Amino acid sequence: MTTADVKKKWQHWFTALNWNSEAEPGVGLLTGETVVATMTREQPGVPMIGYWESSLKNLSTEQRTVFTVFSIMVMVMAIFGNIVTIITNVRRKQRHLLRVCLLSLAFSDIAFVTVTSIVYLSQFNTEFNSLWTLGELMCTFSPFLQTMAVLVNSITLVAIALDRYMAVVRLMKGSWKPNGWFCATCAVLIWGLGAGISSPMLTLYEVFDIVVLTTDSLQPNAVISGYYMAEICATDKAKNSYYFAIVFTAIFLPLLLAFGWLNGVIAKQIWIRRNPIAARQPAKDEHKSNSKTTTTCVSSNDRKTLSTNVTSTHPIVERRTPASVFVSKCTCPQHNTAPEGPSIVFSGSVEPKVPPATTASSQPANEASINRRKRQLRTFKTIIVLMLVFFVCRLPMWIFLLIKMIGVANTNAYWNLHYSFGILAMLNGVLNPLMYTFLGETIRFTQLIKVYCVRVWVQPCRNGLLKVRARTGAGADDGGGVADRAAGLRKPAKERDSNDDKGNHDWLVNRRAERAHIRMGQYYLPIVLLVLLEILRLAQSHPFLFNSDKGQRRPQVEWKSPEDNWTAEAAPRSIYPLLQNQFNQHQLPPVARYEIIEGDEDEQHLRRMHEARENATARTLFYYNKEESHLPPLLTKTIKYFNLQQVAFELETSVMSQVSCTACKAGAGLLQHYIRTGKSKEEIIKMIYQYCVNLKIQSARVCEGVSQLFGVEVIYVLKRITIGPDEICSFIIGDACGDIYNPYHEWEVEFPPVSKPEPVELGLPKEAAPVFKVLHLSDTHFDPYYAEGSNADCNEPLCCRLTNGRPTSPNGAAGKWGDYRKCDTPQRTVEHMLNHIADTHSDIDFIIWTGDLPPHDVWNQTKEENLKVLQETVKQMTEKFPGIPIFPALGNHESAPVNSFPPPYVQQVDSSIAWLYDELDVQWRRWLPASVSHTVRRGAFYSVLVRPGYRIISLNMNYCNNKNWWLLLNSTDPATELQWFIYELQSAEFANEKVHVIGHIPPGHSDCLKVWSRNYYKIISRYESTITAQFFGHTHFDEFEVFYDPHDLGRATSIAYIGPSVTPYNDLNPGYRIYYIDGDHDETTRLVVDHESWIMNLKEANLYDYPIWYKLYSTRAAYGMKGLRPADWNQLINNMTDSKEMFDLYYKHYWKNSPVKPECDYECRKRILCDAKSGRSHDRKYFCEDVEAKIDESNKGWKDWLFSSISSSISYAIHGITSIFWRKR
Repeated sequence: MTTADVKKKWQHWFTALNWNSEAEPGVGLLTGETVVATMTREQPGVPMIGYWESSLKNLSTEQRTVFTVFSIMVMVMAIFGNIVTIITNVRRKQRHLLRVCLLSLAFSDIAFVTVTSIVYLSQFNTEFNSLWTLGELMCTFSPFLQTMAVLVNSITLVAIALDRYMAVVRLMKGSWKPNGWFCATCAVLIWGLGAGISSPMLTLYEVFDIVVLTTDSLQPNAVISGYYMAEICATDKAKNSYYFAIVFTAIFLPLLLAFGWLNGVIAKQIWIRRNPIAARQPAKDEHKSNSKTTTTCVSSNDRKTLSTNVTSTHPIVERRTPASVFVSKCTCPQHNTAPEGPSIVFSGSVEPKVPPATTASSQPANEASINRRKRQLRTFKTIIVLMLVFFVCRLPMWIFLLIKMIGVANTNAYWNLHYSFGILAMLNGVLNPLMYTFLGETIRFTQLIKVYCVRVWVQPCRNGLLKVRARTGAGADDGGGVADRAAGLRKPAKERDSNDDKGNHDWLVNRRAERAHIRMGQYYLPIVLLVLLEILRLAQSHPFLFNSDKGQRRPQVEWKSPEDNWTAEAAPRSIYPLLQNQFNQHQLPPVARYEIIEGDEDEQHLRRMHEARENATARTLFYYNKEESHLPPLLTKTIKYFNLQQVAFELETSVMSQVSCTACKAGAGLLQHYIRTGKSKEEIIKMIYQYCVNLKIQSARVCEGVSQLFGVEVIYVLKRITIGPDEICSFIIGDACGDIYNPYHEWEVEFPPVSKPEPVELGLPKEAAPVFKVLHLSDTHFDPYYAEGSNADCNEPLCCRLTNGRPTSPNGAAGKWGDYRKCDTPQRTVEHMLNHIADTHSDIDFIIWTGDLPPHDVWNQTKEENLKVLQETVKQMTEKFPGIPIFPALGNHESAPVNSFPPPYVQQVDSSIAWLYDELDVQWRRWLPASVSHTVRRGAFYSVLVRPGYRIISLNMNYCNNKNWWLLLNSTDPATELQWFIYELQSAEFANEKVHVIGHIPPGHSDCLKVWSRNYYKIISRYESTITAQFFGHTHFDEFEVFYDPHDLGRATSIAYIGPSVTPYNDLNPGYRIYYIDGDHDETTRLVVDHESWIMNLKEANLYDYPIWYKLYSTRAAYGMKGLRPADWNQLINNMTDSKEMFDLYYKHYWKNSPVKPECDYECRKRILCDAKSGRSHDRKYFCEDVEAKIDESNKGWKDWLFSSISSSISYAIHGITSIFWRKR
């Protein structure tokens, strides 16, 4: 390209950009220099700078990703740590000046880290980090705020060092006691100085418009092919350099020297006094020089405290608290050097008689001196670390700012150093809370890591060397090795001398103390581990950070389930009705609102008990009192968010949150990592146990049982799947982990080519028509090891057993008939309930039994124990209800381990579920025909004809259980259950039969897989004319679910009744249900005509040792319902949405009138009503939008409007910042 061509091209772009300039084109156009020329627009004084686009790409994509990960990690930990620091220092009792300085330090750290992170992330998320995307205000304000925060931080650290120095030097004179006004003035002065010194930064930086010139990549030289406008935030290099040089020389360097000198003096004095015995002169000379010193030692039982009044100046005095005074030893230096003997008590002003001093060489140091020396050495090390942290984190950035005055500021090396030193300065905000506010926790955490590393790496090597030396004949005593000490302890008593016994005793004491120290967990350790694991898991997906192709990896083989050729037609059908024609005559409950009949014997007894309680004549045996937290609300919520014990609670209650999601992803990612790296099954199970114990998820024995029971199954499954932690946790937890598309778990059932009959509006059943009276029992959870008086408030998933120990207070003892806390049903309560039902409801026609028989000791269950509970409970039911058909369904607790129900294609001996299904077939054969054996042994589901035209289908809902890890292998219609279900329903439709469905887990519950629930919902919608009722359990509450037409959410199509639990686990009264079902007549609908809920007041039963079962309510009378059709239940939901009084009545029944039920705010109200509308799991937004909108509208007061306005403003601001970060040019 000739010079004439360059000049022609130059003039062309001048014309296009509307520039006027007399500058001649230079060689820069051909060489690609950064600055092409500096020109002015037609408006005078407005500079325009042209940049080559290639010169703005200073960082690669991989480098930006690394800086982004570190910036986010440091930002999260710094902001969280300093927020906790602020809360802690506001509540902690300490010197006023120290509190003010620590608060100032925390606020400056938050300001610096927040602003710096915003600036860095905005630059990392653009292709050209040199450009500015945050606007003119941030360009001016962010450098000022960053500089002010750094200066305030530095001044505050010097103030803290000065405060400590003065507290040490002037403590003896009592002259350093700054009051609150002085401290407030210091805080204002610190921030005022920081703002004043930083104020020139408000004028140094401004936004410039530039032209980015693009080049033609096909040309051999850099030739302009286009341009676009952009912005940069820049300053005059000379002015900026002069400013930082002055600030560094006049401000920061003196602060640096002062900080080092103050801490150095304190460290020096501590180092000198690390050995007080050797450093002092003989006691006689010391008494001469300190003749004005009086010392008083006062004995209090086995402890001695010391008060000293010194008139001479000491360089350093160790401040002690009563907790640091040693038992049976005086803490003054004179008595620490005295020989052991009887204690000496001084009082008044009598001069002490000091025993002759002994030298360090002639007398070994006693325990007090040794411990004091250790503390002084630890303090010395801490001060040195404080100085190093300040120098390492702050000094490099200042040196870099000075060096760049003479260098080129737009190179790859420049930006790498700039961001590296910036993140290092941000790291200071992470370390400050650890080094100044939580120093004790930091030291304990460091010691824990040190002990763990010694145990894992050093001690095995040491023991191995000792064994080698022993085999070669040179095995000297190591003075404390684990192997040698263990061997010494195994010696017979007659072979051990007194020295051996004393040495072994000391070693055992130290080992126990060390193990107790390791168990000493703080919330900080789980928080840091969770944050780091989550960040590493997110970073794993980036090939630059973690290349999955590097290293030795176990090959991941895609696992395919064996083909299952079983078809629904292969199963025989029940075609003979089980119920004979002899029926009892039943009277429906009264339609008027239910009231207890006067003269009722139970009511009279209850009234007498209430009168006795009011007259204080009854002895209170049980009182429920929830422990309240003494921490600040924000800290309580923060700790709760990261508390892994909450994960265990949420897994049991199935109310998931982001905590469970984060823990799930971290755990799944860690397990998959161990599997890929080839660790054995035993190693992984051991690591699961260690994480469970060290993170305080559960007690040690629960962790051991869970890791042994579930570890084998989880490892087996994770070895054979190809999805990652995101897909796994979305599959298991559901909504809390997001709706992540997973092609391996997307499937649809097939319907026969038969058109759906037109829906017919159901009429009300005839009042005088015959009905069936049906008992519904669910969730018995019989605990054979329940012990009255045992600890009911333990730290395990199940309490009220002898293994839980004695209660710490009378209120902590388990009641005779059960307990509201984490306790299952005693045998006497189950026996009493069945006797009551047999006497009160002797006219029942059949029983629905929806599972969950074993207790909640899920960590300690075996197949034999669960089978024994099954056999005993079936025998008990048979004896209490002879001749009455019972239709059971399988619960999720019947297997061992819990929730483990492998599909039929899993045929391994140790993994197959045949041990349970075969026994179910044997036990259920008492009530079911032989034709159901085929499907019961295959998948624990069956279909029976109860009466002509009336069929019951029992489903195994564990194949929709998202806690069933086996479904991760292949969730496509396990055991072909749903396809068989369709076949049975289509056959029933052809035969004009009405069907009732029974199961355990409700299909709309969060424990049910979304894909399984979606297909089930389609089946209910297709056969809405055939299915007239559904019955489930599992939740332990008294509730229901309504199903709707997927194309018309205003039309209800089916109703699912969720029966109350027998177990009080937890905060519930035991209960059961009685249904009245439309019986045999020409116009029968087979609908539930009415139902009653019966309960036992557990508190009254324990209080008076007289359990009474009474009817809590009947549905039609309580809610004023004309019938129990799906449309009537939908109308009840609407009424409860509009009327809080109606909802409060339902909420009382929902908790079975429990006296310890929690209060229900409008969020709780939305959740419960949404549960009632959600027959399809994990799809609440689709069904609950109208209910939530009505409740939100009805509960809005002026506070809610204000909060909503503030929230909207913040939301819009965040959205604006986010859009700036991610906008495309």
